[in-house]
Amino acid sequence: MRINEITKKSLKNADNNELYSLRLRSIQLWGKSFKDDDSQLKCHQYHNLGDLNKMEFLDRYKMLIEQMNKRGLTRSTHDIDVALFKKSMLRVDASTLDDVIIVKDYISISGSFVKTPNEANDIDLIIKESDNNRDEEIEKKLTKLIQGQVKKDCHFVYNKAGAQSDYIPLFDLILRSKDETKKVEVKESHKKIEATPKLKRIDKAKYKRTECMECSAPPTVEVLWAEGMAHAWFCEKHFKEWATKGDGKGEVNSVKAIQDGEANMKFSDNKSPNIEDEYDFLKIHKQTDKDIILMEYGKLKEKGLSENEIIEEIAKILLPIGFDIEYWKKKIREVLKMVGQIKKEEGNIDYKVGDSGKAILQLHIMGIDEEKIAALKKVSSEAVKSKSNPTKLKMLLKGAIGEQGCHVDIRFVRKGDDYFEGGEIMVGNLTGLTKLNELEREKKLRFGWKVPRKEAPTAETIRGPVDWMKVGDRKIDIFEPGVAGATTNKYGAMLILDRFNFEMILADKHAKKIKVSGGKIVPDGILLMSYVPVGEGERVWMVSWFEEKLKMRFLKIDKKEYIVGGIVYPANEVDTQDDQASGREIWKALKKYMIKKRTIKIMHKGKSRNIPIIEVYQAYEDTHKGGNDEDHLIRKGDWYMSIYLGDEKEIWDEVESGKLTGFSMGGSARKY
Repeated sequence: MRINEITKKSLKNADNNELYSLRLRSIQLWGKSFKDDDSQLKCHQYHNLGDLNKMEFLDRYKMLIEQMNKRGLTRSTHDIDVALFKKSMLRVDASTLDDVIIVKDYISISGSFVKTPNEANDIDLIIKESDNNRDEEIEKKLTKLIQGQVKKDCHFVYNKAGAQSDYIPLFDLILRSKDETKKVEVKESHKKIEATPKLKRIDKAKYKRTECMECSAPPTVEVLWAEGMAHAWFCEKHFKEWATKGDGKGEVNSVKAIQDGEANMKFSDNKSPNIEDEYDFLKIHKQTDKDIILMEYGKLKEKGLSENEIIEEIAKILLPIGFDIEYWKKKIREVLKMVGQIKKEEGNIDYKVGDSGKAILQLHIMGIDEEKIAALKKVSSEAVKSKSNPTKLKMLLKGAIGEQGCHVDIRFVRKGDDYFEGGEIMVGNLTGLTKLNELEREKKLRFGWKVPRKEAPTAETIRGPVDWMKVGDRKIDIFEPGVAGATTNKYGAMLILDRFNFEMILADKHAKKIKVSGGKIVPDGILLMSYVPVGEGERVWMVSWFEEKLKMRFLKIDKKEYIVGGIVYPANEVDTQDDQASGREIWKALKKYMIKKRTIKIMHKGKSRNIPIIEVYQAYEDTHKGGNDEDHLIRKGDWYMSIYLGDEKEIWDEVESGKLTGFSMGGSARKY
């Protein structure tokens, strides 16, 4: 009898030996499955327990003990008996209770970040609460969590109705069950608190209306901020600091001068006019990054400054908003390229069809603080072992140094060259490393060619020393601030993730197709880089891999009959030319071939040969040929054909040797 089969009737019919056996198994399973159970283990199946949770398990054990007591069977006391006693006394097991959602989408991201995360100055976090329930400790914890992923300031807005525009839900407010059931004794009851007279509003406040909220100086300005929900007052010095670097950054709604050095009880009591426009540093925060960049670019261009000088000056103007000057220089260049003010640096490689060589994938981590370097060195050897597993590598590196910005370099070295060419896969940060796994499923990732630097501003093809192909090979190589591979103030690091061979098969200006093989992360097949539109007047490079399809190889080789068969063209599947065809279109091609052509070329070259066709058909449903596994599957809509090579000894030898591996449809097609 199993534990989950225990009933009063089944126990009554069991003999004493089976009861002892059931108790022994119950004691063992309690220790393995439920003794140290936490809230995440409840209600799961363990050791043939079916769907029993801990409470149901104890109920069946209680039936067993009652039956043993009726028969006078002796037994010792174990942990499960103690737990049963507690359950009998309290009749509840907290750890088996499910979580209960109190408020769905309790905390969400809203505002400009949802639409344009790169351009947003900060992140608006909407909390479904009254402003009276503001909790600074929760805000601090949330800020730490959010800034662990996005390096932007957090602005909290309390609204019982939640977000009023597009939003990203982050947290539900839930009741979570306790991990342990226990009785908490209160030795002394709380003393009754005597009611006290209602305090004046100003007496309850932390701040005095006669002093700046940051110092003891008399306040000179009164501010309404946070979408009109908050009131503050400062001296001139601390007002600027608060409005450019503190909580008020980008949040000021109105500014009024204070009369007689005392702030008003309510902001609306101040009858002075709004003097917000008198403060230039507030104007910056009323505009988007793009607005500021374009406005200042026009002014500085008229002064005759060079492009680099203009970018430097605009970066200094934007510095009060946050980030460092290198961030703003990069941001400014992106905006100016987008609107066509400066030449877009597309970059590229100069390889031709037929060029081949060696290539690497190389992880490049950026912006590392000095205090994290020791931890990074400590996990270096383990990272080398984990480099072919992006998920494992991500967890290892994040555990050591936390979230960091990074990208993955692709570096190519053509046979005979003493330099590399290549680009970058934009994974964003260490969490984004797992995006590399998607490439095996033919997903697309953002890509960019190496672009001109100051020392080569007019170069069309960006080349680098071939020695970079060895950086990060056997350990994580670390670069100090100020050198190549790092930034001015932060460290950088590199680790080679994969090595593979390549051959160029398409070399258009805005499309590259490269046959790759021999890698671990990079699957054998076709590497595609394409320059695609993503919006009005904007294009970006994307990269994807197309793995070689096994079913394009011969599915059947009959050595006795000299017959080979395989897929001519698969239905609804992207081929190496980034094209595909429906079953209907394949049928048209098949029919035309059988009526008008019925000839075969070898490797698409030479004269057509009248090789006998044994079978040709389009599959009406999934079927197999030559075997029953995935490698021999013919899917619905696929074009299958087999031919006789008994009179073609030379071709047959190439099939047996593996030089010829399958059919390939020749011809042309119109693409819609």
